[in-house]
Amino acid sequence: MTQPADPLSICIVDDEPLAHRRLRQLLDDVPGARIVADARDGRVVPQIVSAHRPDLLLLDIEMPHVDGFDVIEALQGTADAARPPLIIFTTAFPDFAAQAYETGAIDFLTKPVQPERLAIALDRARNALIARDALTRLELLQSRLDGLRRDRAAIAPEDPIWVSHRGDMIRVLPSEIEQITAEGEYVSLHVGDHRYLHRGVISRFLEDISDPDLVRVHRSHAVRRTCIERTSRNKWGAPLLHLSNRAIIPVGRKYLDVMKSL
Repeated sequence: MTQPADPLSICIVDDEPLAHRRLRQLLDDVPGARIVADARDGRVVPQIVSAHRPDLLLLDIEMPHVDGFDVIEALQGTADAARPPLIIFTTAFPDFAAQAYETGAIDFLTKPVQPERLAIALDRARNALIARDALTRLELLQSRLDGLRRDRAAIAPEDPIWVSHRGDMIRVLPSEIEQITAEGEYVSLHVGDHRYLHRGVISRFLEDISDPDLVRVHRSHAVRRTCIERTSRNKWGAPLLHLSNRAIIPVGRKYLDVMKSL
């Protein structure tokens, strides 16, 4: 498995000296694992997490003063709650397993912890970190999409489409088009409450304007992603898209994967 460039930073939280020492010894033999802090009292864990920002807590469930579940609740109320450490519970009582997973823990180790089982749990933690980092990067990109689109428009202004409408020539920007419908030798461009006919076939038209937000969902239909409000199915079970302009668009069988990606 490909591991992250940085070692897995770990905090041990356990009030039992023997269990604490065993975890330290086991982790010393694990490549790519680094103990950044430890604690024998769950009450100090929020401060330790804020100071050291570990990737992972090896957290004992049974501790005096506050137990492992109390620690989880305390962490949820801290400034680091948006990116909390991953949790692997440790306990001498396997009956706690179901409760431990309900808290969102990624694994559960029974004492005395065995090296092979610890290695599996740490691999799960690494995989979870990789997935979380990828999700964070995607969320960051999505949060910046509007700004990126504005930047792109400023650098490369849209080329307008000129369409004939009742004897006049109307200027239509591709970004204004909400829906495209094939009608013989023409495509019908839906812009707000207006509909304009433009000579051409739908596939060639989509290639020419090259707008990634206009997506082909049927041999006769393309829609703007942001105009899709919900999906449903007709009486035969075929999927339908409901648009913000109240249009209901069928999804072609060959475009089902496209619909799922939306």
